[in-house]
Amino acid sequence: MTKGYLVALLAVGSIVVSCGKKSTPHDDDIAIRPVSPPAVRSAAVAASSVPPGAPTGTMPPFGPKVIDAGAVREGGAWLPKFTIRHDDGDTNKPFLDAYKACADRGMALCSVAQWERACSVDSQLGAIETWTLSASGAEGFIVRGGGGCSSSKVVPGHDQSASRAGVCCDRAVAITTTNRNKAFLMTVADKMLRYENGLNKKSGAALSPYIDDSISFFGRTYDHDQMVAKYDSWFRQWPDQWTVYEACDVTLQGSGDDATWTADCPTTTSKAGEVAAVTTRYLWTARGKVQRIEETKVHRKFSAP
Repeated sequence: MTKGYLVALLAVGSIVVSCGKKSTPHDDDIAIRPVSPPAVRSAAVAASSVPPGAPTGTMPPFGPKVIDAGAVREGGAWLPKFTIRHDDGDTNKPFLDAYKACADRGMALCSVAQWERACSVDSQLGAIETWTLSASGAEGFIVRGGGGCSSSKVVPGHDQSASRAGVCCDRAVAITTTNRNKAFLMTVADKMLRYENGLNKKSGAALSPYIDDSISFFGRTYDHDQMVAKYDSWFRQWPDQWTVYEACDVTLQGSGDDATWTADCPTTTSKAGEVAAVTTRYLWTARGKVQRIEETKVHRKFSAP
């Protein structure tokens, strides 16, 4: 266990005991910033250059732009800092092709939480209809924008539209929790993203540091080395797989060395051209190790988009 990780959990444990101090207002009024100077036009500036009368759903390319850490909305999910971009040629693609276009840039389609966070700090993002990572059962995937930040609909993953983009985001896991301590929020978001990265590196060795000596995995118990080997077998069987956590509902139990926390994470996974969506529960220890992984709900079985 790293000293910083334990300090974060100890701090959070004391806050839970004392019922927590009132959090300061979140940073929803911080605008999209360019990653580095000289600045590229912001989404708002770019959108303002669209000729009058241009059809809804068009927007010049922008980015990458920084979205600072903060809450999606009052009392909503918290996100660490991430970047977002929109490129020429990312329209008129079905869901998996739009995801691949982002993956080729080292990014992914934005989660619903990322899209809402970005639109809350620059509402011009809502001018373009955009795929998100979120499945809505077997019916399709959530598309946001095209008529403002509140616009939302469900579209089959095979559908294509010249006015629908695949706006890309750096991966960042949203956290919902009653505990608003920033050290805790940053720690749990980082741990879940590291685990996701290990899955997408397709390497048991990359996941090894986060697996406890004994782990319950979908109802069966494995020792550390068996679990690493099981992951490697999965990666060999499905070399094209990818997994993303859209958001995680996190609960802290206990404090200090005995602290544990659970994360219930809506998870989108793809393999062999099919997509599944489930809620996965992770139990983490204060040492930063996963002790249990289980599936609590299936939203969409593996099927073609």
